[in-house]
Amino acid sequence: MKLDICIVEDEKIDAKVLRVILEDYLQKRHFDYTIKLYDTGVTFFADFEEGYISPTTIFMDIFLPHSNGLELCKKMRSMGYVGDILITAETKDHALDAIKVDARAYIMKPYKSQEIFEVLEKVCRYAMYRTYTLKTRQRFVKIPLSEIMYVESNGAVCTFFCMNNIIYTIRKKLDVIEEEMHDVHFLRCHKSYLVNMDFISAAEQNNFVLTSGDVVPIRTTDTKSVLTAYEDFMENVK
Repeated sequence: MKLDICIVEDEKIDAKVLRVILEDYLQKRHFDYTIKLYDTGVTFFADFEEGYISPTTIFMDIFLPHSNGLELCKKMRSMGYVGDILITAETKDHALDAIKVDARAYIMKPYKSQEIFEVLEKVCRYAMYRTYTLKTRQRFVKIPLSEIMYVESNGAVCTFFCMNNIIYTIRKKLDVIEEEMHDVHFLRCHKSYLVNMDFISAAEQNNFVLTSGDVVPIRTTDTKSVLTAYEDFMENVK
């Protein structure tokens, strides 16, 4: 498992302290990781929007030059971002607002190593649990479910369409894959398609349009139940 971490923090000392704590934890546990620092939310969001970065974990300060960290997180969630967001702040005043952007933690400054370690334990445990392992011709691959946009079936062959234009093809029936995943975020919208609802940007009469621009068909025999399942997910899960 690899963690691609972004720290969005305008205070250089705070950013440095947080980076040292993160590296201490990740190196001792032999994690594969990257850490990228941003001192403005504007630059960070521009890189994110253009697809230059695909962070699995974001440490987001609330008060940034020319932007608000919580508002940036709202925009990212609306674009389909499903990674871990960890809000950092000097007071507890915005703890409830952090819940609205589905933040995994609200971290108070000054940073404390033990608190950061505990947060990382949860992040890593969650990331390791929500994966799907598939066997290609050469090797076994463990894919985070949060990176799988949809699965398309063609007989006994299934193709996984993932973030960053990554594609895997295996010989296995979609019924089996659906049962093995057993995840509330995935919807069997068609006999040949299993879609990750976190990536749906629009629901049309006969199709789901994904944040990537891909179009996934909805079965015509029971369209209403598919759309109802998606609406329930949006209201109760996402």
